[in-house]
Parts: sequence; structure tokens; C-alpha cells
Amino acid sequence: MGLNESYSGILNVTLPDNLTTGTYYISAWSDSYDVVFEDTLATNINPDDPNELDGNNYSARAVQILGKDKPDLIVSSVQAPSTQAGQPLTVSWTVQNPASNRQRYV
Repeated sequence: MGLNESYSGILNVTLPDNLTTGTYYISAWSDSYDVVFEDTLATNINPDDPNELDGNNYSARAVQILGKDKPDLIVSSVQAPSTQAGQPLTVSWTVQNPASNRQRYV
């Protein structure tokens, strides 16, 4: 690749069935075998890992994954007073995530 050139990629993956809900990190890494001659200059320091010698070769971002232990939300109540058209209306509701319903996802 020439000076000041770049390329982008898109990768579709299937997540494992046993993944749990949480924060995971996706990393893109170039020259992982360190075969391209380069100097990590001050202009291309990785702000995510500034003290690593070849930190400019990778970057990671956090992603939130909703796994098999996803919540099972149930609306348990809704309150709305009677009113006339053109008048303010206040609605409130309660949603629960009962532990007994989670067992079916284990």
C-alpha cells in the first residue's frame, strides 16, 4: 500500500450461542507479524495504547452484546387518568424483570 493510502473492510460474524450479556471488544490489527518496516512516530501513536512500541498497528472498540441471559421484561402496571383532548396527559408505567422468568434462558 502506498503512502497516504488506506482501505476499509466489512466482516459479518456469527456470535456463539453461549455468549453472555456484557461488554466485549472488537479489534482491528494490521501487520500482526511485524514484517512491515515502520517507525511508530509521534504523529501516529495509538491514543488507546500510547506506551506500546507498535501500538499504531491496532485499535479496539467496546461493543455491548445482549446474550442468552437477556432480560424478560413484563409490564406490570400502567396508570393514565381520564382527560379531555387538548389537555396535558401524564402516563406512568412499571416494568419488571422477574428472576423466575430468566431460568428458561439458561
